[in-house]
Amino acid sequence: MTRPVTAPAVVPPGTDTLTPRIFRALYSTFDLHTLGSAYVAVPAGTPWFSGHSLGDIAQQISQHEHPAPAQPSADATPPDSPPQLSRRPVTTPAQLARIGQLSDQWSFLWDKRRSLWIAAEDCPDGEHLEEADLDSLLTRLSAIVAGRP
Repeated sequence: MTRPVTAPAVVPPGTDTLTPRIFRALYSTFDLHTLGSAYVAVPAGTPWFSGHSLGDIAQQISQHEHPAPAQPSADATPPDSPPQLSRRPVTTPAQLARIGQLSDQWSFLWDKRRSLWIAAEDCPDGEHLEEADLDSLLTRLSAIVAGRP
């Protein structure tokens, strides 16, 4: 006589606390996370990111790699200092012209998280410069370009 084949019991997600507890006991070098009805195991201490879109995940990774600078307390600002209206840089026509002259060999980027201008030379072994002040960056680049044959 053959017995009927039965499917294993399915436990609704979130109601089975024994399985995660056993997993954590057996694999203590892994962190266990739940994501809806799925489990995610990553090496202990490893950052992990999830989101509804790749853009959400990219933003989380970016914030993890470059956390926003700490905001100064209200007591740290002298009373006579002007308020900071924007972190977005304002470029002058002269700065734009200098960037235009260098743009055949250099790429420019404003990193708003770190409040830095970045210039990268457009070649495999090119230089990479960072400055908070655009004029200082352009002066350094001009010196580099002038010193080359």
